[in-house]
Amino acid sequence: MTNQSINIVEKVSGQSSSLEWTNTVTLDSISVVTMPFGPRDVESYQVDGAHLIINLKSGERVTVESFFTKFGEEDEQSELVLEDDDGALWWGQFDSELSEFTFTEVANLDVAAGVADAAGGIPDWVKAGLGLLAVGGIIANQSHGKPSHHSDSDSDSDSDSDSDSDSDSDSDSDSDSDSDSDSDSDSDSDSDSDSDSDSDSDSDSDSDSDADTDVDLTIDTPIAEDDIVNAKEAEEGFYVIGTGTVGATVTLTNEAGDEIGTAEVDSDGKWSISVNQANVDAMGQGTEVLKAEATLDGYEPTEETANITIDTLAPDAPTLELDEDTGDVDGITSNGTVNVGGLEDDATWEYSTDGGDTWTDGTGTSFELPEGERRR
Repeated sequence: MTNQSINIVEKVSGQSSSLEWTNTVTLDSISVVTMPFGPRDVESYQVDGAHLIINLKSGERVTVESFFTKFGEEDEQSELVLEDDDGALWWGQFDSELSEFTFTEVANLDVAAGVADAAGGIPDWVKAGLGLLAVGGIIANQSHGKPSHHSDSDSDSDSDSDSDSDSDSDSDSDSDSDSDSDSDSDSDSDSDSDSDSDSDSDSDSDSDSDADTDVDLTIDTPIAEDDIVNAKEAEEGFYVIGTGTVGATVTLTNEAGDEIGTAEVDSDGKWSISVNQANVDAMGQGTEVLKAEATLDGYEPTEETANITIDTLAPDAPTLELDEDTGDVDGITSNGTVNVGGLEDDATWEYSTDGGDTWTDGTGTSFELPEGERRR
């Protein structure tokens, strides 16, 4: 850095001074310090108490003593400006948590004058510190120690002709070419790639992934565990549940069109409607078709159905008959097989040979009496 100088401007008085290159600069007031190297020349920054240490990639070290001292000016702080080999000026803002500087390029003031005027102009101490006494503006490109240059005529830091800080040709701050603030290529403000305002991947305004405007609706099956409602389940009641579009109203009806109940789809996209004894009685016995309909303002309604079987009636009592009466039709036989009749399909049954004190599960359509047992 031989034959290069360090410029210092006191922020309060505006007094400036120039020092021949040195590795130690001592401040005695809040100042703007301009160093003769650019952000790319810096290896790292260190904070040593009130002092700032700048380690250069060349191996040299510059210490700015009292850089972080307030000198009674609690609302002010010293500023660091770097001038690179191309003559570009970089105004640094210090992040105390990261011990790092973020730099703003200050240049081309005549072109950007309108920007500074709109923002209140550049402070006089900055103009003095940089030798920029004419009215001007700031062209900003912030980076941690990494300068960049652009050649367009707008007031941002990118190379396109719009006024935002990204590199596309629209007026928003994202990197795509549409006019919204998200990062996809459509013109809405959500994060998907379609042109509607929801977050799914289709082009309609609902929250599902299909391309229509209907309400989502499903019915979870099996209902009542096996899609068969028995007497106990009818007496205790059960629930028909499902999923749908949040906020939609779901109405459940039986096959005859009678309403069983309604529910609103909750924030988790779920709904639940209870079915009681009276509802089951109205359906009768046998197969029943339940219908759910979901409605929501601004959407097409949706219907779904589910089949259940109502079986709440107790079966007829089974019949018992000896497989073979080897006597004189007196109920006494040497063949202990007893046939069980009147069983419904898939029915379960039990039998007792001691008057009901104990019971044994039956299988098939018969059971065997132990030898010596005699029952009427």
